[in-house]
Amino acid sequence: MQIKSCRFIILFLFLFPFFVQGQEDTTTPLQKKYYKYYRMGNGNRQIKKYNKSYSYFKQAFKTFDLLKDTSNLKVTYAKLNTSFANLASELGDVNNYDLELDSAFYYYREAQKSYVIAHKQDAAFDLTQKMAQIALSSVEGHNSYQKAIEQYEGLLNQEALIKPEIIANTYYQIARVYELMGALDTALMVLHSDTFENRIIQESNQNKILIYQKIAKFHIENYRNNGLNKASLDFAIGFFKSTIEESDDKLLNANNHLLKAEFELLLGRRVRYLEDYSRAIALFQEEDDHEQIVLICMKVSKELLAAEEYLRANTYLNEGRKHVDFLEEEDKLSYLLEFDALSDDLERETKLHTSERTSSLDEQLAEQRWWYRTFAIMGLVVILLIMAWSYYQKRKSNTLLLHQNDEIKQQKEEISSQRDNIEKQKNLLKTAIQNIQVLNEIGQSITATLDQNILVDTIYDCATSLAPVEKFALGLYVEKKHEINFLEFRTIDKKLPKHSVSLSNAKSLITNSILLKDPIVIDDFENEEVYEDYPYQHPLTQGEKAPNSILYLPLMIQQKIVGIMSLQSSEKDAYTKEHLGSLQILATYVSVALDNASAYQTIEKKNKHITDSIRYGETIQKALLPNLMKEKGLFQDSFVLFRPKDLVSGDFYWFTEIDNKTFVAAVDCTGHGVPGAFMSMIGNTLLNEIVNQNRNFDPARVLEALHIEIRLALHQSQEAGKANDDGMDIGLLKIEKSNQEDTFELTFAGAKRHLWYIEPSYQELKRIKGDRKSIGGVQKEQHRNFTNTKLEVAKDTVIYLSTDGLVDQGNPERKKFGTTRLSNLLLQNAKLSLVEQMQLIESDLDEFQQDAEQRDDITLIGLKV
Repeated sequence: MQIKSCRFIILFLFLFPFFVQGQEDTTTPLQKKYYKYYRMGNGNRQIKKYNKSYSYFKQAFKTFDLLKDTSNLKVTYAKLNTSFANLASELGDVNNYDLELDSAFYYYREAQKSYVIAHKQDAAFDLTQKMAQIALSSVEGHNSYQKAIEQYEGLLNQEALIKPEIIANTYYQIARVYELMGALDTALMVLHSDTFENRIIQESNQNKILIYQKIAKFHIENYRNNGLNKASLDFAIGFFKSTIEESDDKLLNANNHLLKAEFELLLGRRVRYLEDYSRAIALFQEEDDHEQIVLICMKVSKELLAAEEYLRANTYLNEGRKHVDFLEEEDKLSYLLEFDALSDDLERETKLHTSERTSSLDEQLAEQRWWYRTFAIMGLVVILLIMAWSYYQKRKSNTLLLHQNDEIKQQKEEISSQRDNIEKQKNLLKTAIQNIQVLNEIGQSITATLDQNILVDTIYDCATSLAPVEKFALGLYVEKKHEINFLEFRTIDKKLPKHSVSLSNAKSLITNSILLKDPIVIDDFENEEVYEDYPYQHPLTQGEKAPNSILYLPLMIQQKIVGIMSLQSSEKDAYTKEHLGSLQILATYVSVALDNASAYQTIEKKNKHITDSIRYGETIQKALLPNLMKEKGLFQDSFVLFRPKDLVSGDFYWFTEIDNKTFVAAVDCTGHGVPGAFMSMIGNTLLNEIVNQNRNFDPARVLEALHIEIRLALHQSQEAGKANDDGMDIGLLKIEKSNQEDTFELTFAGAKRHLWYIEPSYQELKRIKGDRKSIGGVQKEQHRNFTNTKLEVAKDTVIYLSTDGLVDQGNPERKKFGTTRLSNLLLQNAKLSLVEQMQLIESDLDEFQQDAEQRDDITLIGLKV
């Protein structure tokens, strides 16, 4: 029996390799090579071996070009371009920091191109702006503007650039650069060109509205940046007036009336401003766009309230309230609250205005009566004084008249002398005012500079403009070493080596200036026997004169020594009181500037440390998130749209497969950023423990256990006193193969989150609601129970789980993306692959959001069973 068993084991070991080989691996060698290069590129990037990472990514691109079938790749071309763009952007940052600008521009352009291909066109635009700013700050003269324009034109020349918002913003930035050059006509030509308009106009006039908004923004900024020049506003008004006359589209004309009204208001033409808004309201009413009418009425009523036109303000408030009734229920309450607040302000301002007028009239009457009495008394006093003066004059003798003549002559001489003195003082005062203005401009220039190297050069230029300087030194006080560390020591034509000077020598000029905290002025250094040493040991070069006049100025903030500044001249008595006064003011500005620069460097280091820590947390969080795309045997198709608001996210998604049961969850934790990320780590750990370790397979019971564990982890019992109320909302789905062929059994439980699904007929988007209670937090009830919903679905059913970040996202007009818009989008595109669905959802979200800030973390999961 034992011999037979051994033979069986030997036979199994012999056949096992053939059995394994029989399990076909569908991954081709070329695909494996492609995945290898991609992993190596990402791995080296994470440990900041950028050059190796760059080389591996380039090999991945070459391998991708050789692949014939790219439809089933785990790492899509868009994902490859995104990873490569992130690397190239970081390489650009490194070279930019090292002032290797040509290399920085090369890597930034590589990143820009890949971001566009990967549909990360917002990131490509941000990178282009960064390149333009570098060009403006690093290239000299006219070439800096041309270099900046080249960066934006490089983005426009990419064929894959299709987002209207990005195209419009790029043309707008080109126009802004031309305006900085002083070429206003060229800037206007760019914004009003047919190329700009035709580039983004498609089927919808929404893109045309976007063009006109950019044109309006440019004219308003040009008006403010060029001394309130009305010519730009008049030109813009004429343009929008002709545009309205030429178009028959009501929605387009309504938006153009809104833009034209802004210009009319800036010019103070209130009647025309109200006419444009009234026409816009009428056009929006024809289009049944009641929300726009509500926003217009709210804005106009605020303007009229500020202008104290209370009757008109009340008219627009009442008009806006009428249209609130036509809005969706979820938007009505917020608008009604805003209208109530405006009505309260209007009532309060009206009463205050009325009482002020009544009080003012009473005060005027009382003041008039007081003045009448005062004038009557003063008139009587004047009459008495005239009578007394006349009596006095009659008694004066002729001798007094002669004395008066002598006094008059003497007064004339004194007046002439005083006139000369006043003229001299006037000239001195004028000179002093000019010096103060110059010092003020110098102070603003110095204190606005945070780069230490630029700051030192600026201080040197300012000092030489205020006093004669042949040698200049600027040093920082190092308290621990009790020495001065000189940042700068230069003559007129060269810089001398940096060095440090100890303050231990009591006879040193620097030591005395620091200890006394007062300036020291030496008019004739050769004859100064008190000071034995000369603090700068650099030997004189051929033809260089030894210093005779030396000025030391201690740099202080609130009597605390920051450093010292020194000026030297070979001439004797080179520094006057006027020089000293101006330089002491300069020293005050220099002290503040050096302290600011030091604080800025400290803050920069701390910010970098914090950001690096959060980025490492982001890496950890991403490593914990599952990759549903890899689970081929479980789902026919899938996607995860995951957009954290910050580097780390309060949203997370969770997946596990155990005992032929598949669990998927979308979770929204309290908050976002670092606090939310901590909550997501707790939630992820607890879900793994409850399901995988404790083998709890009932979704409702899983949520109940998760609720208990969260409250225990965060000490949220009522006995804990002021406990925090943090928690999470979750939608949890269990998927099992049904007994019937090609059907699946779904069990869903939700805490304030719902499940949507579309059956293979693609006729309707159905929803399973979750319970109206959250996981975690302080609770009044003794127990918190959750409900399961079970149903059977056919093969090819598409399922969606999400957090509330997507539907709550607003646009620049504060309008939410909304559940209705998302539902229509999912139903209209349900027949497409889930990857294509995700791309369309992302594109529609970007178009809706424009430049509005992301409100919350966004998570949307799509699965096809």
